[in-house]
Amino acid sequence: MDFVLIRNSKPYLALECKWSTRDFDPRGAKAFSMRYPQARICVVAQDVERPFAHDYAGTTVNFLSLEKLIQLVRREVLR
Repeated sequence: MDFVLIRNSKPYLALECKWSTRDFDPRGAKAFSMRYPQARICVVAQDVERPFAHDYAGTTVNFLSLEKLIQLVRREVLR
C-alpha cells in the first residue's frame, strides 16, 4: 500500500497508486487485508474510466481514477 488514510472511527482507506491496472499485484492488498480486514482497499490508476471492484480470493479491491479518488476523499474523509 502506498498510502493509508486513518479516519476517526471508520475503517482504514488503503490506497495503491499505479500507472495501469495491469501493473497491480494483489499480494500486498491481500496481506494488508489479513491484518486490517475492515479496511477499504483502492487502486488508483490513470486507465480506469469507470470505477469497478474485483475480488481476489476474498479480498475486494476497488479500482478508480484520480478524479474519483478525490471525490471519495472529499465525501468520506474531509467531513
